[in-house]
Amino acid sequence: MAWCRKKDKYMNAKTIADRNGKEIQKGSIVKYGNGHYRVSAIIGQTVNLKSIFGSKIYYTRIPAVEVVEDEAAWYAEWQKSETYQSM
Repeated sequence: MAWCRKKDKYMNAKTIADRNGKEIQKGSIVKYGNGHYRVSAIIGQTVNLKSIFGSKIYYTRIPAVEVVEDEAAWYAEWQKSETYQSM
């Protein structure tokens, strides 16, 4: 592997497919289990999931085929929330 700065390494967007064939990349919002999470890292064919607002990592090394890209549905629910309405 060629030498690269740490900043460049993380800026190169790595993408993989979820179980429906949609692309997932670092920062995507996905549904896993009963909740929505943000992808914090992609390692091979697995992902790490963290909270959407914050930095707490909840799940590590989850196979990409177990998550579903679901940003539109999450955002629709977020717009209805009291927190969003009070902004």
